[in-house]
Amino acid sequence: MYRYSSKIISFKFKLILLLSVVMQVILLSPFSSAALPADEEIKILRMFYTDEDLVVTPTRHPTPLSQIAENVTVITAEEIEQMNAHTLTDILNTVPGLQMDIRGGPWAASSGHIQGSDFEHILVVIDGVSLNNLSSNYADVGSIPVQHIESIEIIKGPASSSWGSSLGGIINIITKSAKEYRNVGGMISAMYGERNTGDYRFETSGKTDDIGYYLYAGNLVSDGLRPNCFFHENNLYTKFKWDLDEKSGITFTFGYNKGSRGDGEFKISDFGMEIGFSSSDRFEYLFSTLSLDYKITEMADLGISLRTLRRNAELLSTVSIFDTKMSDVRTFDDRGIGASVKATWKTDRQHMVFGADFDHGNLKSVSIEGGRQSLEKWAFFANNTIVINKFTFTPGVRYDYTNTNGDFWSPSLGITYKLAEKTVLRGYIAKGFNIPGLSETFGSGPSYVPNPDLEMEKVLSYQVGMESTAFKYVWLKTTLYRHDISDAIVTDLLDDGD
Repeated sequence: MYRYSSKIISFKFKLILLLSVVMQVILLSPFSSAALPADEEIKILRMFYTDEDLVVTPTRHPTPLSQIAENVTVITAEEIEQMNAHTLTDILNTVPGLQMDIRGGPWAASSGHIQGSDFEHILVVIDGVSLNNLSSNYADVGSIPVQHIESIEIIKGPASSSWGSSLGGIINIITKSAKEYRNVGGMISAMYGERNTGDYRFETSGKTDDIGYYLYAGNLVSDGLRPNCFFHENNLYTKFKWDLDEKSGITFTFGYNKGSRGDGEFKISDFGMEIGFSSSDRFEYLFSTLSLDYKITEMADLGISLRTLRRNAELLSTVSIFDTKMSDVRTFDDRGIGASVKATWKTDRQHMVFGADFDHGNLKSVSIEGGRQSLEKWAFFANNTIVINKFTFTPGVRYDYTNTNGDFWSPSLGITYKLAEKTVLRGYIAKGFNIPGLSETFGSGPSYVPNPDLEMEKVLSYQVGMESTAFKYVWLKTTLYRHDISDAIVTDLLDDGD
């Protein structure tokens, strides 16, 4: 018998050096003068750059890249189109410092690893909704389509001071906006290849009176390049924005994915027997959000959002010995609701963010103790971006409570320094954590026993780096980091009968 327990593990120093040749003329460095008022700097950036140059993930508020101390990668919709990506896995597989473990054929189940972290340490978010399942913290990035994505922001290293459980990092998916003008536009595309592999897409957007809308529908299908590597998925995404007046607006989003997939098969021969293994899965998930944004004054904003998520998964494993087949089916039913409130206060030299998150999720599965367990968590967070001449300071802190694995404080401090007009230095220190999946705390079955005393995994992270566009056509970025992990979850072998 086995159970999960916590052990101390330390990751040593590692150096990542990224040298990217950008095949376009740099008209203006993103590292504009920090002496400008924050609102004025954002306006100037928007004259030369699109919204991806203002990242929201580190502080949960639009902030110029020059003021971000974390190691951040941004992928835009234009880049996604150029790489002819079909699912989120195709995109993440191109990001330095993020390694993808892909198994099977097109759009197979895959998992990501950021700077040595495991897949369960990475938080994947779309429209503020976590796509990590309750059972194992796994996010099925291989089934997430890309047409409705405006940009993806990736933090490499703990993002817990703003987002909670994200020991290894966060992948934040920002969807396309509902149109703010009356012109109606749309697109229909079809791609087809070997083994009946196809990607079919439709999208449209526009505005009627005070309501803007965006709608996407798609289909991904393939017979697979190898046996039992088929894939079939239908997906839908829609967004509506209602402008109540000049100061307030309501946004509603809805996403739905349903599909099935073969995860491969293989055979081994031993003692004159041929044993075959195969697996497949079916999945269905839908999420929705409803948010209100209100401009209190020229300096203060308030945002309130509600979210729901439902996820069903069925995993089928088959073992064949001669003409005998033995199958095992496991089902997982996740249902969750949540809410967030966020207030921002801006002056010429700083912007402060205060907020609170609440989430409640239920998991039904025969693989956990009692067949049903729940995870309830709530949190308060605050961060500040302070600009003093060439320096930017970004202190942050968050408190998280769970009903399963205790609570945790996540402080962080970032500093950036504008060394030259197109060169910035970064430093960052943070504590982060990871909430164990419910299967790790309450897993039950023929091989595992529950461990209700399981603690959160913890990390203390240090990062320093430099980023420069001083050389024409060249973007240079280097990061030195150290992650010290404690209470890491491992599998313990128990004595028979325990």
